[in-house]
Amino acid sequence: KGGDATLFALFGEVKFASHVRQRALEEMPKLELLRAAAWAVEKVGGESAALASDSAGWLEGIPEVQAVFKYSEPPAPWWSEAEDRALIVGTLRHGWGRYDAMRADVELGLEVALERAAAAAAAATTESQSREGSGTPRSAGSSKRKRSSLDQRSSPDLEGKENAPHNMDSASKRLKPGAVAGVHRECDVAAAVESGEEMAVPEWPLGRVLSLRLRRLCTALGGKVAVAPPAPKQAKPARGPRPPREKGSRGGGARATAAVGSMDKNARAVHQISLLTRGEDGKVVLPVGPIHGVTLESLGAVQPPDAPGFHSAAYILPVGYRTTRQYMRCDDPNGPRTRWVQEIVRGEGDDEGKPLFRLTADEGLDEPIVAKSATAAWAEVLRRVTAVRMANGEEAKKTAISGPEFFGYSLPHIRLLIEELPGVNDCTEYKPLLERSVTAEAFASAEEGPGDASVEQEA
Repeated sequence: KGGDATLFALFGEVKFASHVRQRALEEMPKLELLRAAAWAVEKVGGESAALASDSAGWLEGIPEVQAVFKYSEPPAPWWSEAEDRALIVGTLRHGWGRYDAMRADVELGLEVALERAAAAAAAATTESQSREGSGTPRSAGSSKRKRSSLDQRSSPDLEGKENAPHNMDSASKRLKPGAVAGVHRECDVAAAVESGEEMAVPEWPLGRVLSLRLRRLCTALGGKVAVAPPAPKQAKPARGPRPPREKGSRGGGARATAAVGSMDKNARAVHQISLLTRGEDGKVVLPVGPIHGVTLESLGAVQPPDAPGFHSAAYILPVGYRTTRQYMRCDDPNGPRTRWVQEIVRGEGDDEGKPLFRLTADEGLDEPIVAKSATAAWAEVLRRVTAVRMANGEEAKKTAISGPEFFGYSLPHIRLLIEELPGVNDCTEYKPLLERSVTAEAFASAEEGPGDASVEQEA
């Protein structure tokens, strides 16, 4: 009666019941894996038969286990198929995760395998040091004799530390812990000695590494794929021959690629303009935006057709055109952004009658920046920002800026609004946005407008 009361008190607690269920969810998959391992060991003839040297290879005969050997790394460089068999039998004998008990089990031979690997590594290091001291290369005969002595040392009769070389401990201490791990199996030690490779001290694998190996082996013994082969590299489809380029046509590059998909942008721009407020005269009430970071303040006036540089097949540059946008300050790139005013003006003096692009800022700029193209104006801003960053010991960042896009006159909705200005029909060279062909060839053959380029530099 007292026992029943105790059990009721324990399992009646909600937290304890939840703990039991959680442990059950964790342990049940392990039991399923161990059942597959127990069935495989029993099929071979029991634990002793599974560990016997004459039954070596029964794991390799299972296709799923072959995939584990082929597509996953062993727990340690000295690990072999014999250690995998010992790991399976040791788990059935001592329990899941009890790797210290497995290592101490003499019949499993895991500790002996580790000592053999340590002895082989010590012998290889000692031989390499003696060769370096003598300065003479090893002959083929001596290499053969060394391999023969190692074969005798690695015979099945080797059991325990008493059969290991007497200088194993001292030689192991001289091994470089951070050396590149070589192959620690005795049959390959002679090759390591010949190559002069310094071998790391063999170590016992971590518990989580052994658990992962055990899960994969038991899953494979259950007939399931534990390690999938790497996905084959898919061959790239063969590219067909490029169509011949017409004589006199230009390479489209990024602009041609953008032109192919520009129909959606144009449709969105038409929809945006239809939603704008218009005055009694039918003109759009300004300002408009920000759209794509640009606020349209003034459309300006279209220049006569004989005014050079103010219109091309791609753009129209009205005098008095003005937009604003937020951007970093020239004197403090890491501080708050400031408002930049972008304008198209008519040049004077040496630039009489030519379009000029002017930038002013509310903060961080003493005098306006004036350039012959929109991209050149913003390139000057980036140059000043770079100078400030370098003066502060900062690393310059690469920034790409398209002048027409920053000024805004290349954006579809602003181009459509410019096309509503008086005098556009007189610009016979200009091709209206909605009438232009959306093919890459037609766009590439169109003449570039002023400042129709982008700049990429550190800022």
